[in-house]
Amino acid sequence: MRLMYAKYSADGALNERGLLNITNEACIHRGTYPHLTTISCYLNDHLLTTSVGDGIIVGTPTGSTAYSLSAGGPIVHPLVSSMIVAPVCPRSLSFRPLMLPSSSIVKLQVHRQSRGRATAYIDGRDCGELLQGECIEIKKSPYPLMCVNRDDLAAGWALDINQLLKFNRTFSYPHEAPFGDHDPDSE
Repeated sequence: MRLMYAKYSADGALNERGLLNITNEACIHRGTYPHLTTISCYLNDHLLTTSVGDGIIVGTPTGSTAYSLSAGGPIVHPLVSSMIVAPVCPRSLSFRPLMLPSSSIVKLQVHRQSRGRATAYIDGRDCGELLQGECIEIKKSPYPLMCVNRDDLAAGWALDINQLLKFNRTFSYPHEAPFGDHDPDSE
């Protein structure tokens, strides 16, 4: 699944770059600006929350093991058609990561009274500064991401998060599985 990104000016005009496809995540982040930024997050044109912090990530299941995971977001199986909304260092302790249906439309707007500016990033690429009142809109792309999968996707995914991400391993004994669990298929 891919997402589609559009940037709008404060008066609602679509940015000249047009629409961009997203493989991992879109993010509004304060970038190098020293102050926290205030971002209003809308879900299907309804205000979900206004956050003061470093930024907000909207990610795909593919991107769930990228920046979103580092920000405390969930690991999402690639067959779960969903979007992730994860805050980046929010000032509020109650703003937790969310999983939304893939049919959702998420709009992130730099609040008009935000003390700081923000920068939009798509899959780690700088897509330009956002001033107060400007926003990005993210929705499911009509162009899916074609992937080559293993015969048994569930087993392959479990193997990957255990071997590549060291899922639930302790720091003191990283070579051991927790509680002595052993998966014979991993050898």
